[in-house]
Amino acid sequence: KRWNQGTPEDMSRLMIDLASRNPKGLVVDLRGNPGGPPLAARAISAFFLPNGEQLVYFEGRHRPRADLDIPVIPPEFHYDWPMVILVDKGTASASELFSGVMQNRKRALVIGEKTAGQILLKSVYDLSDGSTLALMTARGYFPDGRAFPFEGIIPDEQAPADQNADLVTRASEYLFLKAEGKI
Repeated sequence: KRWNQGTPEDMSRLMIDLASRNPKGLVVDLRGNPGGPPLAARAISAFFLPNGEQLVYFEGRHRPRADLDIPVIPPEFHYDWPMVILVDKGTASASELFSGVMQNRKRALVIGEKTAGQILLKSVYDLSDGSTLALMTARGYFPDGRAFPFEGIIPDEQAPADQNADLVTRASEYLFLKAEGKI
């Protein structure tokens, strides 16, 4: 439900198990996932994208550019199955970054609602009255220089939230057609 520093290790175990089943595709359901650290998205991208390439970069007005590359992992942990990523307005931060990168690189079909629009680096401050102040310190960019949109990632196929149950069926149909070479 939320990405954290343990997510890449959890994903590694899951992917090894899935690979032993010889799947025809993968559905990644990130609906309602508020994300987590950008480094989680970076680590997970290594399973699906060419290792060593630039993933994204962050840049702020008073902050130097920070590049995130795709980590190099052993080839046996790289998977090229067709993918569908399910998103909604609760998909934010690192899960939104991952979805946007996979869509931008044409590595996955993204289905659902527009995401939250929170691909930003923030500094969070706890105030004496018990409230919290979050300041955006840097914005996320694709390697080609295009900024991640503040309004969120627009899915390849948009579907309203009331069709949530149908999204898994739609994703499965897409993967079946892809495996059959009909797409």
